[in-house]
Amino acid sequence: MLSHAYSNPIFDGIAGVGISGLLGLMGLALVRVNHRFLLGQAVDKEITDDIEKILLSRRSIDAIGSVQSQWISSDTFSYKAEVDFDGTYLAAKLMPIYQQEFLEVRDTMDSELQVLLAFYAEDVMRAVEREVRHVEAKIRTKYPGAEFIELEPMSVDADRVAIYDNVETDLKNTETAALNRYLSSLKKERDANQDSTNPQETKT
Repeated sequence: MLSHAYSNPIFDGIAGVGISGLLGLMGLALVRVNHRFLLGQAVDKEITDDIEKILLSRRSIDAIGSVQSQWISSDTFSYKAEVDFDGTYLAAKLMPIYQQEFLEVRDTMDSELQVLLAFYAEDVMRAVEREVRHVEAKIRTKYPGAEFIELEPMSVDADRVAIYDNVETDLKNTETAALNRYLSSLKKERDANQDSTNPQETKT
């Protein structure tokens, strides 16, 4: 319009240069925003370190390994890690149930032991699944962008049998002490929860 009004083609050239510059700036801005998604960039170390702290804050988890993360959009990411679950802690959670069950079948152990052990193994797996769900929910509470979380159970002693490791007296004593600590702390938590849900009336 200016070129037509003033019969001067310089305005048309200025408009072309301006549009080209604007498109160039937009391209640079899009590259800066999207390069980490196009290149599969890992999640910021501050975030992965904080997620690791959340995982290790759970008594059910001993160690974390093989962490992999990737941004998959502007505000969502995936997180994968191998998790070494503490079987002693999980056993302590199931102990109040199964200790009584084993005592009840002691006279018929030959016929019922296999089924009871099968139930126990199933409940251990369900306990692991519950722990995974709980810790994933805790991570997403702090990082809603954690769209995909994969926690793969992987013990450092996965190729060994625990009962054979604990044949030595020292190892048995260590395992017993750890189990007793967990049982004591879990009992205190249950008692505290019962007191909070069923408060006693204050006597005058």
